[in-house]
Amino acid sequence: MHMASNRRLSRRTMVRYLVAAPAGGAMLALLAACGGAAATTTTATTAAEAPAATATTTSAAAATATTTSAAAATMATTTSASTSTSAAPTGSATPGAAPAASARPAGGAVVIEHWTNLSPTSPEQQAREATIGTFNGSQQAVRVALAPGAADLTKLKTALAGGTPPDSAFIAYFDAAALASAGAVVDLDQQLRTDKDWGTQRQNIFPLALETSVWRGKLAAMPFSINNNLIMYNGDVLTRAGVQPPQPGWTWDDFVAAASKAAKPPDIWGLDLGRYGGWSQYTFWANLGASNGFKLLSDDGTKVQFNSPQAIAITQFHVDLISKYTLAPNDPKFASELLATGKTAFEQQGSFRMPLLRQKNVNFGVVANPVAAKGDKRYADGGGHSLAVFRTDHADQTAAAVTFAKYFSSAPAQLQMALTGTMFPINGTALLDKSYQDYLAKDPQYKVFADELPNTGRAPTLPSFQKFTDTLGAALLDAYAGKKTPGDAHAAAQPLLQGVLDQDLKQG
Repeated sequence: MHMASNRRLSRRTMVRYLVAAPAGGAMLALLAACGGAAATTTTATTAAEAPAATATTTSAAAATATTTSAAAATMATTTSASTSTSAAPTGSATPGAAPAASARPAGGAVVIEHWTNLSPTSPEQQAREATIGTFNGSQQAVRVALAPGAADLTKLKTALAGGTPPDSAFIAYFDAAALASAGAVVDLDQQLRTDKDWGTQRQNIFPLALETSVWRGKLAAMPFSINNNLIMYNGDVLTRAGVQPPQPGWTWDDFVAAASKAAKPPDIWGLDLGRYGGWSQYTFWANLGASNGFKLLSDDGTKVQFNSPQAIAITQFHVDLISKYTLAPNDPKFASELLATGKTAFEQQGSFRMPLLRQKNVNFGVVANPVAAKGDKRYADGGGHSLAVFRTDHADQTAAAVTFAKYFSSAPAQLQMALTGTMFPINGTALLDKSYQDYLAKDPQYKVFADELPNTGRAPTLPSFQKFTDTLGAALLDAYAGKKTPGDAHAAAQPLLQGVLDQDLKQG
């Protein structure tokens, strides 16, 4: 039986966890105000999703149609012949309790309790459940029993404090470090050290996504989904101004030239530059600027580099867009999406916005973010989710959960979710698979987002993620509002950010 006594964490570990992640701290994830989300729900959507009522809808219209027989036939060629999404139910469980006996198949398979963090009606969650069904049906050693609970971090923290965590759970990618710092999750690299296939599979995960799943050299959770923000433009606004749609590789200077020609403030702006603060502000900032080689943390993860010349240059570029070129409103309360109403030429957005724009018959296009200078590597910023395996004293359950985690980032699983849901793959093999490329070819705008996945990064994960990003976001807003010069804003925030990181590193 998968009893609580078999999954008990040490009291000292849980005290450390609760100290490291207080109710107002990093483990209460940044709320991106996704429509319908409860106050305790963790999301890892991108910053541009903040005002969206349809934040979980990230695919183009074709995404909802990929559960056809053609997609099923495609999946049959990418998974083993014995795989079937209906061959075995995923099962269900009550959060914090042992999986129901009815979820245990005959033959002695190990049943793991897995908590989900999205609504059952979410297209991405439905794709995840179908993929779990495929996993259950493709082998006899492990069965995954689903239960809600991971979306509400209060429930997850309560289960952890009581020594009854699930075996695994879907989490926002930035929550992994807090769990690792608390000793609540296993190091997946260590668990998979003898797996002959893991090295190759690990190399196939996009590097910028993989490094944001690591805390202090340990893989705290398995990355399996990612999203990004690019530049959308209003085609009608550009056409009226005689501006040609931009092409990949365009520069900051090209952006200023195109936006200046199209803008007619205050009726039409060049850029919708949101003022959200926190993680959202970081995402907008890095998204439009980090092609200049900026990295927030040093390679060893011990130094904050917010006061570097590259970081200040990004902020100066944004301030110039507001004050020097009058391309974005100089309003600290500004947080509105203007592309749909033709009131801006350019807007940073995620693919989730496309269904709404299409519903409103907006003539829009998508292009890679501008680079700082010709030849710079393109960059996009985003979010995503990971799969955490919790530390227990039941070795069989842990090993089974690790096997499940590995499967979820594999090419077959990634491809199934990408073809039947609304998520982008985090695995390069899945991205380049012919069936997925054929799918993307039917929606060129959606394909632009997919093409930029190898260039997609995320804010570094650390235990005090929310405190850190709140401090950084406040510094950016001070610069945008003219309260401080970019140099002064960065210089003032640097020791505060370093202090947060130092404290996190001391916690282990």
